[in-house]
Amino acid sequence: MKRVLCIATTTHRANELRKKFNNAKVTTLTNLINELFEIYSDKAVLDDLVATTIIYNLIKDNKIEYFDYLEANDTSLEIIYDYFVKLGLNDVKIEDFKYKKAKREALQELYKLYQEYKKTHNFADLSDMVDVAIANIDKYLAQFSEVYKDNFEINGLKLYHSKKEKIFLDKIKANTLNLTTTCTPTLYHHKVFDSLDEVRIAIKIAKKLLLEGNKCEDIVIATSDFNEYAPYYEILADEYGIKLYDTMGVSLATYSTTPTTLYHHKNENVQKAYFEYQTKLKALNATLDELGLKNDKLASTLLANTKVRKEKEGILFIDTNKLLGLDKKYKHIIFIGTDITHFPPELKDNFLFTAKDAYEKFNTNNVFTASKVLYDELKRISENLYIITSTYQDKRKLTPSIIIDKNITNKLDISDIKSKYDIIKSNKVISDKNEFEKSISSDEYSAFDGLLGGEFDNGNSLSASAINTYVKCPLQYYFRYVLGLNKPQNDEEGFDSAGRGSLMHKCFEMFVNEMKQNPIQADEKNQVDLYKLMLTISQEAFESDEIKKIIGYDKDGNLKLNIYHKIELKNLQKGLTNPDETKQELAKFVDYYIKHKFNDFQTSLPEEEFMLDIDLKPTTDENERFIKGFIDRLDELGEEINIIDYKSSLSSYSKKDFLFKDGKLKNYQLGLYMLYAKQAYPNKKYNSHLISFKKEKPQIIALNDKEYNDEYEQNLKQGIFEIRDNINSGKFCFDNSDCEWCDYKHICFYNELNKGGDDE
Repeated sequence: MKRVLCIATTTHRANELRKKFNNAKVTTLTNLINELFEIYSDKAVLDDLVATTIIYNLIKDNKIEYFDYLEANDTSLEIIYDYFVKLGLNDVKIEDFKYKKAKREALQELYKLYQEYKKTHNFADLSDMVDVAIANIDKYLAQFSEVYKDNFEINGLKLYHSKKEKIFLDKIKANTLNLTTTCTPTLYHHKVFDSLDEVRIAIKIAKKLLLEGNKCEDIVIATSDFNEYAPYYEILADEYGIKLYDTMGVSLATYSTTPTTLYHHKNENVQKAYFEYQTKLKALNATLDELGLKNDKLASTLLANTKVRKEKEGILFIDTNKLLGLDKKYKHIIFIGTDITHFPPELKDNFLFTAKDAYEKFNTNNVFTASKVLYDELKRISENLYIITSTYQDKRKLTPSIIIDKNITNKLDISDIKSKYDIIKSNKVISDKNEFEKSISSDEYSAFDGLLGGEFDNGNSLSASAINTYVKCPLQYYFRYVLGLNKPQNDEEGFDSAGRGSLMHKCFEMFVNEMKQNPIQADEKNQVDLYKLMLTISQEAFESDEIKKIIGYDKDGNLKLNIYHKIELKNLQKGLTNPDETKQELAKFVDYYIKHKFNDFQTSLPEEEFMLDIDLKPTTDENERFIKGFIDRLDELGEEINIIDYKSSLSSYSKKDFLFKDGKLKNYQLGLYMLYAKQAYPNKKYNSHLISFKKEKPQIIALNDKEYNDEYEQNLKQGIFEIRDNINSGKFCFDNSDCEWCDYKHICFYNELNKGGDDE
């Protein structure tokens, strides 16, 4: 007896249809294409990691100079591969893009080589797979008595991803599965401080609903940006005593990178994911060996990409896109990520195609239309929709998305929902509290406060910034340098202070290098030419790989460039072209150069790298290095050594931070520079400076060789060795004296406690 075939838009929709059609074969568009390819083709599917390795080797072997700057695991290779696949999926030619001649010819050559390589080695990418599916779908469908398929367009929103997928769907003559669920939800709107608070309020609402008798399956927390918000729910769920799960999973690498640990992990899902990782790694290495190729980062990249799935226990935390096209009614949907920067999201350009190209050539949905349909879909399937909106990103005020309904007055009262820390802080502590709760309510340091004990080796490899971080707060050092935790990133904010500083540094570095190679005399009469040069250099710096890495790429390989990045660049450039503008850092740097000459930078060393061994003596042997650092600029000015470190601002620095008080030093940076310079360039005069061009006149904090005397050097060395010993013995007790701007305050509640000191 022939079966019924149902083709669903998403995996969640497929699960829904399996309950409706008991004996039917239910599949998704993606799975159907994969199945048809497996049945009707003898070619091997080209894995993404293998594909980027192939493209890299094609560039190097054929000496394609335009892309010769790329490194073996550069994310730009992923963008190139994605672009090539999109060309095939949408019948688009490279000539359809407005490239300069050199870029167009390089892409054409590489694309031709890529296609030939696939043919020679019997590989197929997604475009080839869809071609096979189109050619064989009629034959495949003959085995089914009836075929049903979802509507793959909802009010103008396309749920297929390419021109060829549309052709494939059109070839399938089937009954349309219409959606019948229609709700008129009660809308609630909570405006909160930031994205962390969005998740906190969402969890409190969920907890409130559970206490009122709702079941976990009645509630969904949906987000417009899963990657940004997911880490927060991991942190906060336990704090409020509820369970959440998601269907995306978390990276296997977050559990460990040690094979033995993963193999014997107490979590069976981790063991299962590790087995899948080993199996795939073995297969990929075999493929690369057969091709005569090598990818040194294959294991680490695959480990990061392998996901550990959670048990489906508790409340579902999900990307809003995965709720599209469902015919299920939810009692409560809690929607986060609804401010103007998240909803609709911005479709970003990359170095091969723009957002406009994506719309016009690659079948990409208009983000505003998609978000509008998505919001309407959430309302269609929910009886109650709770909208939560951030009002700030860092210091920038936000407004709700223009898509969200205006004048929503309903708000759920969650004032009675407390976290375990709220209860402990209010002295309502249960008598059988666990060790963690004891730590929170105790005045004594414990392992939960960073007093870990044991043996560490992180103290054997330090830098000035690492030392200063430890001095500021040992627990912050532990999060950053021992655990390697990244601070939260907000893709819509543009550069953070560190990113803006890096762009400024890059401009200064490139300017000094240009002066060394093609000097322009430091003179007032050359000011306009020097301004023009700095303007050109700043644009080149902005487009450099170094700054692109800071901006970052999304999961599809697109550069996360937004209007705020461009505004930061324009702000830095003020005063270079328009004399009526208030000069900013770049113009002020040029003026500073004209005023002080510095031998036209001919004896300057930008980005001077230095290493000190365990005896704090200079070394060039990486295996011997104890401390490693970079000096932004070192000027050899005859008998004087001038050390410069550029800062975006000096507002958080004070001269006294660089001087010892009661045997303690708050900032080791200038002292370390002096320690290195006096040994590397002996018998000179030395001055070490921090300089900022933020204000009208350059601000400078300096340490000279009179202040840096023998006693200072002895105390400096002693302090460094004490820090090393404390780190290696596991002393990471928090210091809550300056928590307001800490990058890790979202995972540390110690800014609310006071240990090792008196309450104010």
